Amino acid sequence: MLSDRVIGAVITAIVGLIFWWIQRRLEPAAKVGYWVPHNFLFNVPIANQPNPLVLQTATLTVQNLGRKAAEGVEIVHMMKPDHFQLHPKRGYEERSAPDGAHIIYLESLGPKEVLQIQLLAYNTQPNLVGVRSKDGSAKAIRFQISRVFPRPILLMLQFCMFVGAFGILYWLVRAALYVSRANGML
Repeated sequence: MLSDRVIGAVITAIVGLIFWWIQRRLEPAAKVGYWVPHNFLFNVPIANQPNPLVLQTATLTVQNLGRKAAEGVEIVHMMKPDHFQLHPKRGYEERSAPDGAHIIYLESLGPKEVLQIQLLAYNTQPNLVGVRSKDGSAKAIRFQISRVFPRPILLMLQFCMFVGAFGILYWLVRAALYVSRANGML
């Protein structure tokens, strides 16, 4: 049998690890995410030309989802896009990687700050390589446009969830009491 000291040390270590993990999760950090909500190809007919002009428009949205500013944000494309514009307007720096990749460099992106890059391509198709900051690579976020319900309906749904959660908790306590009484613990 293990002594009480060994069991106490193991429990202390486990509790310490749990609190360390909780502290790490609650610590302010930068968390950059990105998604492409819009990408469309236009075939624009031109008078006296056999082939239409192919235009591609796209939007890249980058957001710092964390509670700390993201420093050194880089948006990397395989080649420089034909035309791009940042919204909201802000200062940026264009760089080139040794392999020819095009980098849009931002000094920082504040907590919860959103940046959209509007792309227009007529020659070079925009090919996103990735988004990163000094804290690491950004996460590609899946999204879906969804309907927003009126506030009274949302409040009613929240009330129903609260009542349901309370009901589940009530029946769990009742089941625990029943089992405790059946085993002679109460």
